[in-house]
Amino acid sequence: MDSRCPAVKKEILIRSKLDIPVVRKELRKILNLLGQIKDSKEVMLLTILDEISKNILRHGKRGRVTIEALNKEGKTVVKIIGEDVGKGISDLDEALLPGSSEDGGLGMGLNLIFKLADQVRIASNITGGTYIEAIKWI
Repeated sequence: MDSRCPAVKKEILIRSKLDIPVVRKELRKILNLLGQIKDSKEVMLLTILDEISKNILRHGKRGRVTIEALNKEGKTVVKIIGEDVGKGISDLDEALLPGSSEDGGLGMGLNLIFKLADQVRIASNITGGTYIEAIKWI
């Protein structure tokens, strides 16, 4: 994506496991618009997307994923945002530890997102809802 290309943005509701292939397809469409990117970057982005989508279903039961590609500082960035309406993360520091899980899962999802993304922001309200934004420069 060069500086003349418009930003691309797509929002997808996540209500069941059947929506995960839909968001993966949308990410691939956006990546195709960007042209050639390394396979390793595509795999990282798909993994980030999967983890965010699965966390929405596991912890929030429903939510939304937004995929955005834009030029920033002369580089192309892909941003994946997940928002849910779950109970929120009670202890964010603990949630980021490998193996930490509030629901008996493996506790690797958030940690993996932090390892694969170039930047991550999380906001969670214990009265309900979590927002996670993962950015990958490509």
